[in-house]
Amino acid sequence: EMDMKLSQKLIPLIPNNKIIVAESGITTHEMIKELSSYGADAFLVGEHLMRQEDITLALKELKYGVGV
Repeated sequence: EMDMKLSQKLIPLIPNNKIIVAESGITTHEMIKELSSYGADAFLVGEHLMRQEDITLALKELKYGVGV
């Protein structure tokens, strides 16, 4: 499970020359947008995708949002 408040506190402490990868528990486009706003550069979403019947649709929903 992703702790968004902890991510919000920790990401600003990471040096600017480092790539920030948010991982574990990311299940929605909104979570990705929020983590991006804190400074995350990349996202590990493997478990969420592997639990979906339609992986292509699930990836599109993570990237663009549901119904887009």
